[in-house]
Amino acid sequence: MSDQHTGAPGYGEPEYLGGAAAPATEPGAEGASRSGPRWGLVAGAGAGVVAVVAAGGFGLAQLLSGSGSPADAVPANALAYVSVDLDPSASQKIAAIQMLRKFPALKEEMGLDARDDVRKWFFEDVLDDGCKGVTYEADVAPWIGNRMALAAVPDQGSTVAPLFAVQVTDPDAAAQGVRALADSCGEGEDIGVAFVGDYAVLTEKQADADSYARAAEASALSDDADYRTWTDRIGDPGIVNVYVSAEAPARMTDVAADMAGEAGDDVAPQEQMQKMRQDVVELYRDFEGAAGTLRFDDGTLELAMATKGMPGGVAAVDAPGAPALGDLPASTAAAFTVSFPDNWLQDWMTSMGDLLGGGAAGGGSEDLWKDLEAATGLQLPEDVETLLGDGLRVSVDSSLDTAALDSPDVPTVPIGIRINGDAAEIDRVLDTLLAQVPAGELDELKRTSGDGYVVLGLDQAYVDTLTSGGGGLADDPSFRAVVPEADRVSGGVFVNFDAGDWATRVAGEMFPDEPEVKANVAPLDALGLSSWLDDDRVQHGSLILSTD
Repeated sequence: MSDQHTGAPGYGEPEYLGGAAAPATEPGAEGASRSGPRWGLVAGAGAGVVAVVAAGGFGLAQLLSGSGSPADAVPANALAYVSVDLDPSASQKIAAIQMLRKFPALKEEMGLDARDDVRKWFFEDVLDDGCKGVTYEADVAPWIGNRMALAAVPDQGSTVAPLFAVQVTDPDAAAQGVRALADSCGEGEDIGVAFVGDYAVLTEKQADADSYARAAEASALSDDADYRTWTDRIGDPGIVNVYVSAEAPARMTDVAADMAGEAGDDVAPQEQMQKMRQDVVELYRDFEGAAGTLRFDDGTLELAMATKGMPGGVAAVDAPGAPALGDLPASTAAAFTVSFPDNWLQDWMTSMGDLLGGGAAGGGSEDLWKDLEAATGLQLPEDVETLLGDGLRVSVDSSLDTAALDSPDVPTVPIGIRINGDAAEIDRVLDTLLAQVPAGELDELKRTSGDGYVVLGLDQAYVDTLTSGGGGLADDPSFRAVVPEADRVSGGVFVNFDAGDWATRVAGEMFPDEPEVKANVAPLDALGLSSWLDDDRVQHGSLILSTD
């Protein structure tokens, strides 16, 4: 991650929120319970900012602003962290608004342009929802800065506390404004406020705020090696940024176990929660952390993530076995691909069975498998793994005649499935399944088998196209823009809204009396969702939406 920052005077490094070593004084030591949401104003506002900014696409990249970051204001041992930036002058906000205003419905709904103060837009929306006697101009504008973040920080024992950090321009005005907001919007809740640099740290109690502020000054998340490693791995930060520490899965199950223990004196739930904790720790034993970002850039919206050591059932495949998306025809409207490692279904069933307390069989699933085997004639789950092979790809061409789908006859449509694997074994399982279908009901199904693959479809010409491969989608600019690591993709989705103008055509056919639907579909260019492993076995995920 770059260390160069620009932006409004008085603001500095990227926004992040964090935690450090254990607070010098145990927060909440006075015995206050954290079982209830007693400071919903703070946590709710933080989560609301993230949700609204993420959904509306406003704010700025923390990288693009000046001095000071939410990550400087919270301890380095934070388990999870989400930050946003509401600076109205940075380039990502402009890019976001330029992109979103291409859609007539959003342009009308938001009523914003690049000069609007998004902070005012958000806080006025919050204040209008049940807050009496406070206004943005009088109680927020005099002190609010551009960045804010919400973190989950280890508390006393095994509990976890929420922590909200917000950039301020006037500490005295901030303390007064927060108190006014708490009285008006939070039904008189106590909120602790402490200051670290240009940031106000807000927690449920004053003692906690002071303790976390001291911990952040001693060791902040922004200086934590793991935090810096993971945020570097996702590249340039965006308008919303997320970090999850390696300790988060186990610590969160500790919280759940404590909650179960507080629910009553029954020993059984506590024992069950302890068993669940052990299973979660084992399932995530290799988990090293994760980070993500939501960013805008030149007509695209991207959600990027990186993680390492995820459980096998959700991890990317090292050597993708599925047919490549890039081998499809350039006229492809939509496609889906997924790769499978050896024994993937059995391994998944084993891990889920352990979590559910049912052992490798998954708690009674042996009887289910036997019933399915009797009904299908297959050996399960082995034949499912055989049928799906090393991976498969489902695709539809933009030449699809949507009007023909209303025909009483089964239409000949350019939809196909290509499966990579042992063709003879795949055919064996398919023949067993098709033998269960009444005669004549699947006569339209076309099948071609070759060396290491089987192709299925309803249109022979399209089946032949999928059999030959090398269709040229890999050279399409729209595809390259939304599937950045096409050669490594182990699972992904691609949609080309402009291919044959099928999207606007379908919108017009489905909503002939609502031209605004077609107008809001027209700006869409392509969508790509992909997952892959890099050379360090870090799993990357990317969702990119591009516009014309």
